Amino acid sequence: MQRQTKTLPKIKRAFIELIYAKGMDSLTVSDIARVAKINRGTFYLHYIDKYDLMEKLESQAIAELEDILNHDEAPHDQEDPVDFISYTAIYKALVYVKKEFDLVAALASEGGDPLFLDRIKEIIGQLVSNKLNQTQTLTLATHQFPEDYVRELLLAGTISIIERWIHKGGREDPETVARMIEQSKSLAPTDYIQVKN
Repeated sequence: MQRQTKTLPKIKRAFIELIYAKGMDSLTVSDIARVAKINRGTFYLHYIDKYDLMEKLESQAIAELEDILNHDEAPHDQEDPVDFISYTAIYKALVYVKKEFDLVAALASEGGDPLFLDRIKEIIGQLVSNKLNQTQTLTLATHQFPEDYVRELLLAGTISIIERWIHKGGREDPETVARMIEQSKSLAPTDYIQVKN
């Protein structure tokens, strides 16, 4: 068990390093073993191949985010459209992303998994669906656009801010990003443009 505790983080660090150096398509198990300073046999004790490694690391991160977002105990008004997904839940999710930032940024990078951010979007989309099923007073406003477009618009601001934050290297702290997401909930696109002084 002690050996596994040391080996798995080494494999993870090597994988992250190689995503940036070579990209997922070009890196090999031999590369991972060399950078992690383990033999290939040790790698195969834990993973079938590089895709299995990526899937397990991704799935663990996704499961953690799902758990954080779906078990939000913070007091908030679930019937208030602005407080629909609480600031606290988003903040805690961003704290987790910051803690695992090297992995998340590598997976979201050009050489990583092009579907990774879509998986995060799916979690938030599912959260919205779950919350709508629980509320007594709120539903999607589909009188102007079809439902799938409304869902896309509802998620777009949050996802865009998170994606921009990741691509900028996580410069801002989670609290700042959570505040931006919270403020963006009640702003229309025209609110981002003002007349020059």
